[in-house]
Amino acid sequence: MVKQLNKEAHDCSVNSQRANYQVKTVNLGTPGITTGILKPVIWLDQTLVSRSELDSVLLHEATHIKQRDIYWIWFICLTENLFWWNPICMLLGAKARQQLELSCDERCFNQLNQRYQHDLASLTLEAFTGAPKGSSYCSPVLNMAHTKHFNVLRVKMLNKEKVMKKRHIVMMLAAVSFTTIAAAQIVEKKTSTNNESQSAQYETSESYNTQMAELLNLAKNAKSEDAAELKKIANTIVAWHEQRPVLSQVEEKQMKLLSLTLVNHLLHKVGDHQGALSAYELWYKDGNNAPQYTRNIKADTLLKLGQPQLAEQEIEALKADLGQNVNQGSLMVLARAYIDQAKYEQALATLSHPNVGDNTVTNVYKRYVYLKQNDIENANKIKAKLPAQLATEQPWIFDYGIPNSPLLKQI
Repeated sequence: MVKQLNKEAHDCSVNSQRANYQVKTVNLGTPGITTGILKPVIWLDQTLVSRSELDSVLLHEATHIKQRDIYWIWFICLTENLFWWNPICMLLGAKARQQLELSCDERCFNQLNQRYQHDLASLTLEAFTGAPKGSSYCSPVLNMAHTKHFNVLRVKMLNKEKVMKKRHIVMMLAAVSFTTIAAAQIVEKKTSTNNESQSAQYETSESYNTQMAELLNLAKNAKSEDAAELKKIANTIVAWHEQRPVLSQVEEKQMKLLSLTLVNHLLHKVGDHQGALSAYELWYKDGNNAPQYTRNIKADTLLKLGQPQLAEQEIEALKADLGQNVNQGSLMVLARAYIDQAKYEQALATLSHPNVGDNTVTNVYKRYVYLKQNDIENANKIKAKLPAQLATEQPWIFDYGIPNSPLLKQI
């Protein structure tokens, strides 16, 4: 996108005290955006240069740069990419982006007062057709235009006192961080299975459709916050699974996987990890016939039961089967199993696997290990790569999360 912008852009000399960064104009379709980390560039729509709102737009984008919001956008994008299948993470990512905008608006309003509010309202009402919706893209770009509804909210919020600390954004995203990586394997394999039987997606048997309807009916209250209700639903699904007729090979595999992810989600949510392990062993009585990717479900549960050595065995077996095709999520679970056993050298070796990649989550893990090893030099090298809010003095690591189920979208 930036390359395309550069092809069409013109350097701009604007008469504004806010333009302390390189400014370029282009046929943008939105008032302004900011790109770049080391050398940030403010991009303006070419129609804005002669408008009265120019100063407010420049101040807005410059404030994003000063607040280092671009780093937060990268962090949000990374989290969304890791947990792309998780609707909760997508929702939190959108909320975090909105909070960055509200924080920026507040600082701009403190400098320009009612003028900024007036300019924001003017831009909201103006027909900037084709404006990109910042909350809909997972790209490291900051822009002033969002959905019409949210822009109206921004104007209204300037009349209210609010404080949104960056740490809140971290907490929102970290809430869905660790164990959801493991469950990502399930969704990936599910997608693969669906692609292999694409023609059957819309022609499932009557028996399969009947069982799916029964399962969804049993789980209709699965989004309740009542622990007793959730436990009851999980137990009911377990009993239903035990007595339901066996389907054809492909449909049976699909039904078992989907129903297990739902039971797993419910029991993890109420903290019944032993029950979740028992359900897995009931679904796959002979461990040898369990799909490879379900080892992540079992390993995740074993970690929460305080049995990292068994979790290690599960993922090592999966790793041996998959070879170089082992997924990042599985490797992160394996690294956590090593960390929980204080096997720090093995953890570092796993985190250095080429399929893991160099990213914020990996660096948080590496720094934690280095601090546990009292390797301050390497810990500080990693610390320099992290956002300030993640580079705490005391070693810390992402908490376990609650695994998701694709069926929750249908309830």
